[in-house]
Formats: sequence, C-alpha cells, structure tokens
Amino acid sequence: MQRDKMRLVYTRNELQKYIVLIFSALVAVLIISISSSASIHVFSMWAFALIACILCGFNFFHPYFWFSIFFTLYSTANAILWEAGVRSGNYTKEQILYPVIALTVVLIVIGTKKNDNIYENREVVNDVKQDDERILKWVIIICALAAILVSFILRARGYTSKVDMRRSGDVFFRYAVHIVRFMTLFVILYVGKVFDRHGFVPWNIIIVGGIGALVFTLFTSERDVIFRFGYTVVLLLFAEKVLKPRHIPIVAISAILAMVLSVIIKHYFLRGILHTGTGNVLYDFLTSDFNAAGRNLQYLMDFSWTKGALGWKTLFTEIFEPILIGIKTVDPDHWFNYTVHTGGYKGYAFTLVGTGYAIAGLPGIVAVFIVVGVIVKFFYNRYHRSSYWLAAYIYLSSSVIFSFRQSLQTITGTIVDHIGLGILFCVLIRRIHIGSRR
Repeated sequence: MQRDKMRLVYTRNELQKYIVLIFSALVAVLIISISSSASIHVFSMWAFALIACILCGFNFFHPYFWFSIFFTLYSTANAILWEAGVRSGNYTKEQILYPVIALTVVLIVIGTKKNDNIYENREVVNDVKQDDERILKWVIIICALAAILVSFILRARGYTSKVDMRRSGDVFFRYAVHIVRFMTLFVILYVGKVFDRHGFVPWNIIIVGGIGALVFTLFTSERDVIFRFGYTVVLLLFAEKVLKPRHIPIVAISAILAMVLSVIIKHYFLRGILHTGTGNVLYDFLTSDFNAAGRNLQYLMDFSWTKGALGWKTLFTEIFEPILIGIKTVDPDHWFNYTVHTGGYKGYAFTLVGTGYAIAGLPGIVAVFIVVGVIVKFFYNRYHRSSYWLAAYIYLSSSVIFSFRQSLQTITGTIVDHIGLGILFCVLIRRIHIGSRR
C-alpha cells in the first residue's frame, strides 16, 4: 500500500482524541466565561494548548504543537502583562475567550491524525539531481550576498527604522524583503533535498543563509526575517529527526534568549542605540513581539462600531487577495492603523482574531479560522510527498505564526507570492537544465 495515498481513517483512538479535545475546549470556554480573573483565563488557555500538545505526542512538527504553542503565546502575552501590573489599555475576558474558540476551530478542522511518513519513495541520486542541488545552492548564495549588499545600501541612506523604510517606498527595501524570504524557502528546500538523498545536513548552506538573514535583520530591524529563518530550519531538523522532543526545552530557552537579545540590539545598527531592557526576562520576552496581538484585539473591541465593520466581503478578499490584481480591497492592517487608530501609521500591525472580529464578530472569527485550518491541513497532509511539499509546509507554518499579529492575507499571500513563485522558479530552472543536457 502506498502511504502517500492513504486516506484519513478515524480509528477509535482518534475518536477518543476528538472527544478529549472538544471536552477540554468546552471546559476552557466555561471557566473563562464565568471567571473575571485574567490569571485563570491565561491558565485555562495554556492548559488547553498543553492538552493539544499531548494529543500529538509533543511532536514539534505536528500543527497541534506549533500552532497551539505559538497561538497561545501571542493570545495570552498581553493578559499576562496585565495581571503582572503592566497595563496599557483595558482588559476583558473576550481577549482570551475568542482565541480559545479560534484555536478549537483550527484543531477540529486539522484533525488528530498524525502524518509521520516523511518520505515514501526515496529519490534516486543521479547526475541531473546533483546538478539541481548545485544550482539551488548557488541561488541561495546569490540571494544571501544580495541581502547583505542591500543591507549596507539601506544603512548608507540614513534610515532610522523599518517604518521609515516602508513609508519611503524604497525599492531596495521592498525587493530585498522578498529576496530574503525566497532565500529562506530555498534553504529549506535545499537542506531537505540533500538530507533526503545523502543523509546529512548541509550546515554550510544553512550558515550562509543565516548570515544573509542576520545581516539584513540588523540593518533594517526587520526581525521576522531572522526568526523566520531560524524557526524554519529548526522545524526541518525536527522533521528529519535530527532534533527530537527531548531537545524542545533547549530550543525554547534559546528562542527566548534570542528574542530578548533582539530587543536590546534592535536599533543599534540603525541609530547606534542599545536598549538595556528592564532586566526582567519574561517581560522583555513578552513585549518583544507577542503582546501586540492581544493588545490590538482589545483595542479593537473597545470600540462598538468595529464589530463586523469590514463585512463578509473582506473574508473573500482576504482569501483571494493575491490574485485580485487591479481590484481595490480593504487591507485590515491598514484599516486598523489608519481608521481605528488615527493620526497616521503607527506600525501596530494587527491581529488574526481581530480580522475575524472586524468581519462579523464571533461568526467571522470562526470563519477565518476554518479557512486557516483547511490551509494548514492541506499542506500538512502532503508534506511527505516530496521535498517541495515539505519546504512548502514548513515555510507556510512560519507565515501562519506571523499572521497571528497580522491578517489572513499574510497566509494566502505567502502561498502565492513566495511558496508558489519560489517553487515554480526551482521547477523551471530544473527543467531548463534537464533540457540543456539532451
């Protein structure tokens, strides 16, 4: 039987997992609904996320693990700070209640079945495929060098923040952001191919790509570049079982320290300023990126007119935005920063839960996360088919995580603009090369 064509058959064990999942979700929703304590709200959501991790056997590569952990972190960070006395704005239980419902919807849609078959048919190594690897390797090197070169060009132009770069519409910055993202995808694809065919990790190309991503991050303060790179490499190493569940604590501690360090040096290469931080690692970690999602959702809910303000048409435009060329659509991030907030762009980003809320309140949130669940499930169920699907799933997961403080088009745009175009580029280069050898 070919495993890559196996159907999802829900066994008794899987049905039991569904029952546990739904029951746990109902308990979490009930506790949050009747309690007024932010601490209890946070504990309830983390307990639910922990149960999801248990259901997948703490498999870092499974959506139940990475989605639950990161989504819960983004959703509860602001409430944790609120309970600790760091209070900017209001806090209501819906700030946690809506994300718990959203997480439940995603987990139900994805399903409890594990897809452990990373590659069914090992690819046979031949001269053409080795040449394919060499071409991809040189593409990565060129992308890394381009990222470094552009970084120094932008530094020479005197920008003091990435907001300034975005406002200016600098063509070097706009295209370089895409270059480093394509580079990340290509690194994952290359490492997956090499490991699959030869059984070793090509650390040299990981280092080259990492240097390109790091330099670009330092000179633009675009931290998602280096963190996307690091996250996707780590996830791939878990997929190839180079890293195992016992390594999760080491990875988690390293990630926390890296996030805190990124806050300290964020503007050093732009302004020559080091942020000393507060000395509280937890506070610096939560405020480095994660508390924005909860803060933005709360700010959105503080205005009665924002509920359903964008309407159901926005769900359609968010899904198909990458192909709606020439059609004017509402960007939820832009709407939040210019309409909900006033006085010009503040760089607050947005929130995926807030996108659903602005579409149609709670029904909108459910609809948005059904879409997210379907997308994640689609890529997860296919990652074992080839190195292309593996790279696509891993890269998509990073965009899903970043969408938690942005909007749905962050995910759909990634599928078309980076995954689709990036893999199409690799396939075309390979076919051109094969044709030239005939």
